[in-house]
Amino acid sequence: MIFLLMFVILPVEILIKIILSAVLAGFGLSIVGTFVVHMKITSVGFAMSHAAFAGAALGLLLEAYGSQLDAVYTATIFTIIIALLLGPLSNKTNLDSNVILGIIFSLMIALGFIFISLMPSGVTNSRSLSIIWGSIFGLTQSELITLIFLNITIIILIILFFKEFIAIMFNKKLALAAGIHVKFFEFLILFITAIVVSLSLKIVGAFLVYAMIVNPTSTAHQFIYDTKKLFLVSPLLGIFTILGGIFLSLYADFPIASSIIIFSSIVFALAAIFSPKRRKAKKKQNSKQQNEKKNKVREYFNDIAEIWDQIVIHNPDKLEYIIDALNLSRGQKVLDVGSGTGILIPYIYKYVKNEGRIVALDISDEMIAISRKKHPEQDFPNVKHVISDVEHFKTTEKFDAILCYSCFPHFSNKEKIINHLTKLLDNEGKLMIAHSESREKINEIHKNAKSESIKGDYLPTINEISEMMEKSGLTVNKFRDDEEMFFIIGMKKEP
Repeated sequence: MIFLLMFVILPVEILIKIILSAVLAGFGLSIVGTFVVHMKITSVGFAMSHAAFAGAALGLLLEAYGSQLDAVYTATIFTIIIALLLGPLSNKTNLDSNVILGIIFSLMIALGFIFISLMPSGVTNSRSLSIIWGSIFGLTQSELITLIFLNITIIILIILFFKEFIAIMFNKKLALAAGIHVKFFEFLILFITAIVVSLSLKIVGAFLVYAMIVNPTSTAHQFIYDTKKLFLVSPLLGIFTILGGIFLSLYADFPIASSIIIFSSIVFALAAIFSPKRRKAKKKQNSKQQNEKKNKVREYFNDIAEIWDQIVIHNPDKLEYIIDALNLSRGQKVLDVGSGTGILIPYIYKYVKNEGRIVALDISDEMIAISRKKHPEQDFPNVKHVISDVEHFKTTEKFDAILCYSCFPHFSNKEKIINHLTKLLDNEGKLMIAHSESREKINEIHKNAKSESIKGDYLPTINEISEMMEKSGLTVNKFRDDEEMFFIIGMKKEP
């Protein structure tokens, strides 16, 4: 409908001119953006766009006083000068290129507004605004031909030096080791950026051209993993967003350049929301945080292992009651998660006897070492000690009972752990989460813990754990939550 609206409002000649301009600018800026975004040199595009603004402002000032030099060409001269100066300035001053670019950016802004302030009022109110905000209607035929020639040149350069560009974008050091003239190709990228920015100035405007360098490629990055495909997808998105911006402008009566940026930003926002890469990155970040948490917990229990049995006293009657609630019998297999120094091993052994099997699992190697001393093989031949975090514990064995005693609060992803342990249960096997103190007391201890490793680790409510168990296919058949103790048992039943 909006496309038909364009045909109604605009003459065919102007419409063709607008679409052609949009395609050419979208293609060129997005190709440049592929380099700029992937190589993480977005500050280059920012500095270039404002150098073009300063150069165009100077061109307008000179035109006002009789010069025949077009503002587009002065913009081009300024951006090429910046491209030529960037490398030598960084090397000679020993400053980071981003520092140099920041200074260049502020200098270009200052020069641009000085040139505009020196213009006669009539020029300031018309031509200067087209440079700042863009005016796609103002493109001449010669400028369109120049844009066509520029895009063809860019395509040829990419085809001729595709391997070199890809190598540099992947890793500069490896490209250098492979004999590629990295400095030359870096300058070539800067040079192309300078030309594209200056020639696209009239379409998008000096203050908004930067967004068209970054937005389309950043949008493509949300879905594309292959760098090679970026050279195809980014230009297509660039063309699409510029055309979409023009449609938005005609439909809502907004300035064209502003509409282009608004439309491209909306497209990027939608891409970011539905991006599989973003979800993967978030998952990776969560995994990293969980691993850091595990390492801190491991270090904490390793440090305190030697004195653990002296500072943490467990009531034998309560332990007997907890194990009795599992209804263990001779010959059964039991996984003792977070076994620590083996507090529960004698109580479990009492029920399963020598015919049974006990796997004592703990993340702390120091805790396991103490448990091995307390429960030597000659006295407990059916006990196997394993050092591992529960999440990565793999076995082909199926257990009749799995017990998480005094450890569940320390698990980062509690629902995931319950699901993992459920898979290790045999049919009608039981998963028990237990503490020989009340939930309130356990949470109070962790709330006030001196060590950051366990501080804030909380024990969920019976209802919360029950929901987690039911999601994993367990049926809760017994629980207790009072001032004396806390436990909940879920039974696995195969469908």
